Parts: sequence; structure tokens; C-alpha cells
Amino acid sequence: QDTASTFVKVLKNRRIYFPNAFSPNDDGFNDYFFPASKNAEVVLSFEIYDRWGSLVFENENFETEQVDQGWDGEHNDKKLPTGVYVYKAEIQFLDGEIFTFTGDVTLLR
Repeated sequence: QDTASTFVKVLKNRRIYFPNAFSPNDDGFNDYFFPASKNAEVVLSFEIYDRWGSLVFENENFETEQVDQGWDGEHNDKKLPTGVYVYKAEIQFLDGEIFTFTGDVTLLR
């Protein structure tokens, strides 16, 4: 009879990438602002606010890396001006835990 044991360390890396700037000029590069991840995490809610706190974009229930689900720099079919905007994203990870991410992004024209 024999006994063996192994130590397993589980790293719960919450690696979600939000760029600090994007340029929605239809050149095919950085035209959308969206949360990115190596895993297919679920974005429960994604909101963008202008400098006065007005909601200019929202989307919900999509997976990270879905570019077309991100913000294209418009609000009510109008291109918003260059500036700093604030985001809030609630993301559910594969293990079921939910985290809220906040920050800002610069829209460049």
C-alpha cells in the first residue's frame, strides 16, 4: 500500500484587456472599443459614458472578442467627438464569478 499527494495551485487570473484608445475611422484597425480576453468570457453589461455622465453606448450578453458588439464611437447615429469616455463592464468568468471593470478610453478621430 502506498500514498502520494500533489499540490495544485489554481490561479484565477482575471485578464481582460481594454485598450486605452481607439480610432473609429473605418480603416479596419481599432475601429471598435470592446473587452478582449483569451477565454470566451461573458460580458453581462458594457456601458460607455461621456464626460458629463450621459450614457452614450450600452450592450449586454455577448462574449469577449466579439468586435462587432463593441462601441463604434457613435451615439444616436452621430459620430462623437475626440475625447475621453468612461466605461463600465460587468463580466462573468468561466468559473461563474462576476467582476466589474471600470476605466477610461480615448476616442481619436
